[in-house]
Formats: sequence, C-alpha cells, structure tokens
Amino acid sequence: MRWLVFVALTVLTLSIVILVADYYQKLDEPLQEQHPSVFQIRQGEDVVTVAAHLFRQGVVANPVGFTAQLFLSGQYRSLKYGSYTLADTMTYRELSSLLVQGKATSCKVTLIEGWTFRQFLDAVQNTHQLTHGLAGKGDDEIMTLVGAAQEAPEGRFYPDTYYCAPGMSDLDVLKRAWRRMNMMLDREWQQRDIDIPLFSPYKALIMASLIEKETAAAYEREQIAGVFTRRLLLGMRLQTDPTVIYGMGAAYQGNIRKQDLIQDTPYNTYVHDGLPPTPIAMPGRESLHAAVHPAAGISLYFVSRGNGTHLFSDTLEAHQQAVEQYQLNQHD
Repeated sequence: MRWLVFVALTVLTLSIVILVADYYQKLDEPLQEQHPSVFQIRQGEDVVTVAAHLFRQGVVANPVGFTAQLFLSGQYRSLKYGSYTLADTMTYRELSSLLVQGKATSCKVTLIEGWTFRQFLDAVQNTHQLTHGLAGKGDDEIMTLVGAAQEAPEGRFYPDTYYCAPGMSDLDVLKRAWRRMNMMLDREWQQRDIDIPLFSPYKALIMASLIEKETAAAYEREQIAGVFTRRLLLGMRLQTDPTVIYGMGAAYQGNIRKQDLIQDTPYNTYVHDGLPPTPIAMPGRESLHAAVHPAAGISLYFVSRGNGTHLFSDTLEAHQQAVEQYQLNQHD
C-alpha cells in the first residue's frame, strides 16, 4: 500500500515539475491569444484563487506554473487587488510583474452599441487620463495608425468597456477595440448560416449595423435580419430609415421628410439597391449574430410601434395598415 502512495506522490511531483518547467520556458511568450482586456483581483484573494481565475478567463494556460513561479520567487503574498489592463502583447513575465507591482487600471472608456465612429472618438478624446495623439487627424490617417489602412472606420470598433492602464494612449484604445471587433466578427462569420446572401464578413458587418440601429429589442434582431435577408434575395430595396439618417449627416434634425426619402445619397436604401457602402454604426454581439443567423419566415415589412418594438407584416397591404396605425404623417 505504501508503494502505491509513493508512486502517486512521485507522479504528482513529476507532473508539477513538468508544469513549472513549462511555465518558466514560456515566461517571455505572449499570453493566451484571446485573453480578456481586463482582469480583476478582489480584496482578500490568494495566489491560488487568482491563478484559477486567470485560467478560467483564458489568460494563462498553466495555472500551476503561474502559482509555483510566484511561490518560488517569494512574491505569492505580493499580489495587489484592483482592475488590471492586459495588453495584447503582454508576456507571462509582464503579467506577474503587473500584478505584483499593483499597476492597476486608471480609467475606462465605454463604447456604446449603435454609436458612430465619431461618437466613440469623442469619448476617447474626452478621457483625460489617456495620452492623446489623434487630435486633428483625419479618418484615413487614424485607420493607418490603427493598422487598417484603406478601411473605413465606421463599424470597425467593437462596443465594450475598455480599461486603461497608466500611460495608455487614445490610439491604444482604438487598436484594442479594432482587434476585438475583428475577433468577434470572424467568430460569427465562421458559424454563419450557409444560405445567407452576404458574401464577406464586411457585408455581414454592414448588415449588423442596420440591425443595431433598427431595434433596441434584443429578441427582434433576428426577425429584422430575416426581413432584410428576404428583401435582398428578392431584389427588393431595404428601405430602412437609419441609412437615410446616416446619409443626411448634420442635416438630420430629428425628423425624416418625404423629400429626404428620395434624396440621392450613397446610404439611402430607398434610392439604391442592396446594402449601403459601409456600416452606419458600431454593432454589438447580438446584432453580429443576428446578421448571419436571420430568423426564418415570410415577413417582408416592419414598422415601429413607437415603443422600441416593431410590428411585422407579410404583405404590403398589411404593412400600409400598420403604417397608418403607428406612423401616420410621420414623414410629412
């Protein structure tokens, strides 16, 4: 019986040694590829608990090695609670140093779903704890600095809360939001329905932005996507008001008139077939998902009830009745 205990202890010891050795070899390698942008240590948490949280959140692949490294270096009691920003290029060694030195997050920037790029940029510029270097730069120059030359900025940044570490710049926040949108969009695109009439991730991003601006009701997003998808398949124009508003720019004063619906801007989907040339806002996760997973059905129309939800119709006649009921004279 004793030899079984001895063997078990020997195997356990060897396993721990291997895990620790593996961790030490990776000290200067980057963290997990899809780690979160912020990590929080709560007051009273010990190193084992912190390591377990790091593992569950996808920051480190080897919690035993992380724990052992802090024990062997004598730093296991030095972790300081707070919220920490995890840079995309951060290594395991830098992570340990960050948590031990207590360089907690100094601020946060929140990008709201449905905001435009201009609104997000204003929010970043108004975050005074950041270092600012983008003031006065045009969209093309900003996108080049982000690493996305030739891309239009609208819709390319993921709406989320981004935590800032001391010394971070406005460009650092933009880069993080851009990379996160790429990751989220690619994830949804890889799992898309195969029969949707969207032939690139960018087209899906445009569709998601229309869905985001059309409804604030999460349960309606796939229904909205279903209507737009069927219209594209039938060659019908999308005729969605948010694209008209976006195309009007500063001329929009809170009301769409009949003459606005026939104004020939690149974004007016009452005038032009298909999707607009770019997204019209920053879509969130639910809208990205809905764009590539439209609800089945036969409805081709919807009208706002005025309370944030919509009435869906299968025929033009039923739609016209709904318009008379909910939006009579709205465009006059």
